[in-house]
Amino acid sequence: MDERLDWVTASEKAGLLSGQVAQLHAQLVCLAARVIEDDAWVGVGIRSVEHFLEVQTGLDRHTVSKLVAVARRAGELPELMGLLGEGTVTLDQAAVVAQHAPAAYSADVAEFAQYATVTQLRRGLAGYFHDTDRTLTPERPSQEASVQISASGERFRLTFMTGDMV
Repeated sequence: MDERLDWVTASEKAGLLSGQVAQLHAQLVCLAARVIEDDAWVGVGIRSVEHFLEVQTGLDRHTVSKLVAVARRAGELPELMGLLGEGTVTLDQAAVVAQHAPAAYSADVAEFAQYATVTQLRRGLAGYFHDTDRTLTPERPSQEASVQISASGERFRLTFMTGDMV
């Protein structure tokens, strides 16, 4: 029998596997974007791009809806797509960003996403970006952003700050 798995080894292995899954999800997002662009999903009995991906991948509708949501915003959120492709953010994190973040804040929100849990992203982004009309998002000058992580015992605090109000 193998030795007991310790916390550090388990954490490293979970991070590695999660990154690999994220990289595969990034490939599926790119495929979905192409399928949408080329209307390659249209076929007998197929009702939508989501239905096409459910049938072709065997994934559940919630996962497919995340893939499609990110795919529809892929061109607007290049930094996020880069991080997903690197395995630095997960599909779940990317879907929250795609749902809430205006394109003008793509770089800032992508930076934040790689340090935040899905729950932190939902809480943080929903408070700033309620109903984003992406076509009316004004361009803004580039602002500095910072992410600060501090730890105290077994707790940590994640702080995200930009030079302006988002």
